[in-house]
Amino acid sequence: MKRRSDIVIMMQVLEQVRREPRGPTRLAQSVNLSFDKCMPYLRSLEQKGLIAKGASEGRDVYMITQVGVDTFLEWERLWEKLKP
Repeated sequence: MKRRSDIVIMMQVLEQVRREPRGPTRLAQSVNLSFDKCMPYLRSLEQKGLIAKGASEGRDVYMITQVGVDTFLEWERLWEKLKP
């Protein structure tokens, strides 16, 4: 199985929260990571201002910020140009 780069994983996280805000467990499942492996990516993206943690019905949810949207769209544009 081919290992994904950290950048690809982070962009997959951004793509998922761009579609809809998600809790950490559901987000980890949607990017095919264990909860424990996903949390460092969520913390990193939050520290960079690309996602924000909020609450919905008493549970943590992550949502994309405008900076995250801009970053994701730029990455997507570059990916389309550079993909094999």
